[in-house]
Amino acid sequence: MEDNQDGGERRGLRFTESGLEADIAFLEAQVALVGRHPATTYQTAQVRACTSLARSLTNILAKARNRRRSGDPRRPGSGAGGDTDTSGIG
Repeated sequence: MEDNQDGGERRGLRFTESGLEADIAFLEAQVALVGRHPATTYQTAQVRACTSLARSLTNILAKARNRRRSGDPRRPGSGAGGDTDTSGIG
């Protein structure tokens, strides 16, 4: 078995702002479909998981946007309107 599987894959992750926004919208839609009063334990767990993940992705997106605004040299291709590399966040 390979022990370096986790570390090597984690470094290669890259997110785009548009991708994060789409993921957040999907998670929020999942929560909206369940509604204010989940009918089952599964739905309660689904709402909690989706809410937690959406919150985490929102934080990653905010950090990426702040990094882009500040002109952080770690971000390659700092052109206006481009997607953001958030591989170092989290």
